[in-house]
Amino acid sequence: MRPVEKKKPGDTVEFKTSMNERVKHTVRKHYKPYGDAKEPLAANIGMFCSYCEEPRGLADLHIEHIQPKSRKGAEYDWDNFLLSCSMCNTCKNDAEVNLETTHFPHLDNTYLDFIYEESGRVRVNPNLPVEEYKKAENLYNLVKMGRDPFGEEAASKRDFRWKGRYETWNLAKRFLEKYESGNLTVDDIIEIADKLGHWSVWFTVFKEHDEVRKNLIEHTSGTCTTCFDENNHYEPVCRERKV
Repeated sequence: MRPVEKKKPGDTVEFKTSMNERVKHTVRKHYKPYGDAKEPLAANIGMFCSYCEEPRGLADLHIEHIQPKSRKGAEYDWDNFLLSCSMCNTCKNDAEVNLETTHFPHLDNTYLDFIYEESGRVRVNPNLPVEEYKKAENLYNLVKMGRDPFGEEAASKRDFRWKGRYETWNLAKRFLEKYESGNLTVDDIIEIADKLGHWSVWFTVFKEHDEVRKNLIEHTSGTCTTCFDENNHYEPVCRERKV
């Protein structure tokens, strides 16, 4: 799961309207209605689900309240927003969230938390320290990342998230071969990855190519650059949490 760096109130983001007009926007502490935060949030962290990394058009992205409104989460506060697809939003539903015991992509290095497999399956990283493993597992369970045909949790006929990862992995492997044979450039890979989403799949498949990993980090909006060690093949490192 891609770790992201959310802007703070007072920071500036820039986005384009449907008429290709550039808008410079200063992030506010409160958005009422909260839907007004969608454009600046997408400009900040990209037009992807913050959890499953599926790409979505602006109209199909949900403002995801980290602490649900039904659990007295702040309805209009920027600090309580991420972006999600409808499936992740539905899976998370109104479950009460404890930020102290659950990892989140805007607070932790969530790429470090999970292992992405060729089958489309995601597993919690077994090499995490016990306490961090539990926090990663809480996130895993919160958005039901274990829904696939291979795990213990029952797959849903309407949940295509695992299949999206599986299909992207197969495409990424094909593009890896083309890249290694000189038939694709780094820019080609980044353009394709941006359209297909599933950032963590691309980052895993291209683990032997520092230049691709570097560009995936630098050119995917809002990726937390300090979560990866440029001196060690951009491997994930622990993130200092700032709540």
